[in-house]
Amino acid sequence: MTPNWLSVPLALLLAPLLPGVINRTKAFFAGRNGQPLLQAYFDVVKLFRKGAVYSRTTTWVFRAGPIVTTAALLTLVPLSPFGGQEAPLSFTGDIIVFCALLGLARFFTVIAALDTGSAFEGMGASREVLFGALAEPALYLALAALVRHTHTWG
Repeated sequence: MTPNWLSVPLALLLAPLLPGVINRTKAFFAGRNGQPLLQAYFDVVKLFRKGAVYSRTTTWVFRAGPIVTTAALLTLVPLSPFGGQEAPLSFTGDIIVFCALLGLARFFTVIAALDTGSAFEGMGASREVLFGALAEPALYLALAALVRHTHTWG
């Protein structure tokens, strides 16, 4: 078992490995070789080398969208239990903060897409909202079942 404080950097370092395992498994069952297992790491390094391109029609909302979304999702990592241990940042009601941060990330993703003024981005934002309307009730129901089972909001 890893110490409680070590779970946050470990989760951040291992997160890109999961899509590689999933894609490699899909390729195996499809009879293909598939992409390298560490492809997500290569893509992250390549994307960090790129610069930002902003349209003249966007406002500060478009620039703030990725920053707020990334900050919200990085804040979720210490709120998540890892390896059967208690979360590094745990308190009564943290499940409500967890849901609020997920909602904040989705909200800023959608308004940043709508800020571009492009019809294609509007369609993408609409798809994101539809997915949220379908997935979030299931998430809330699962979390409510967890709260009921554990008899605690933490």
